[in-house]
Amino acid sequence: GVFDNERIVFVEFYHVWDIINANPFNWKEKPSNVSKNNENVVARCLTPNICNEFHFAADGNELKQFIKDNFTFNGDTVKLQITKK
Repeated sequence: GVFDNERIVFVEFYHVWDIINANPFNWKEKPSNVSKNNENVVARCLTPNICNEFHFAADGNELKQFIKDNFTFNGDTVKLQITKK
């Protein structure tokens, strides 16, 4: 997930696999100074239709339900299956 002071966005891991394997991708860039190349790689991989976006002010109840349905806090089980692409 990624967030700012207004919203949070969750993306399933397999959607970011192309970013992880992108060459060239500069992992040392600061979020405040992103190159056009890195921006383009991310934009190609993370289209709005694959992102679960919640606005803190407007979507509080939906966000709580999404977290409850998809995450565990005790470490005993994993609700989201982790698979290789």
